[in-house]
Amino acid sequence: MTTPNALEFIERLDGLSSRDAVWSAFMGFFRQFGFIYGGVANIPGPQQRIEETTLCLSWPMEWRDRYFARNYITDDPVNLHLTRTDQPFTWTEMLSLPDYTKRQRRIVDEASEFGLVTGLIVPLRSPSNSPALVTISGGALELSPRDRTELHVGAIYRHARIRALGGNNGRTLKAPHLSPRERDAFNGRRSARRTGR
Repeated sequence: MTTPNALEFIERLDGLSSRDAVWSAFMGFFRQFGFIYGGVANIPGPQQRIEETTLCLSWPMEWRDRYFARNYITDDPVNLHLTRTDQPFTWTEMLSLPDYTKRQRRIVDEASEFGLVTGLIVPLRSPSNSPALVTISGGALELSPRDRTELHVGAIYRHARIRALGGNNGRTLKAPHLSPRERDAFNGRRSARRTGR
């Protein structure tokens, strides 16, 4: 297999003209390293939920539904760890700190039930300068220092390219990779919250 190269990936992104195409290319890029799933999101503000600030997501549907429905972002160690560092970190590195509660750690344990066993987080900033991230995950694997650098560079440029193509001027972008069935389910839950059902 050809060694992944972030500069070649960046050159490829420059030729793409849609957010969907950029996300598909990034998925192909991180899969070369053994990762399966990925996501890009702005961390929600006080009046927002994570499903409203997610730009792209390729998690298993059952895990995505559980994470959104239970609003796990508020207790997710990944979200909390973003206040500690602006450098990429693995879930193992994050959980090596003693500061996280059993409840917070359980979110990571639950993710493993859906095939998200290990992960790498790349902290970023949204157009409004609030925290954002690229997350990639999959089965048990190890990353070399070069792998981490390649993924870091690729994630930064992918995020910038998505923003440039979205033209959102700091406003939240809706996730472009929901199927019609997933959109119906999401809109139904949002409607139920509004009506109090």
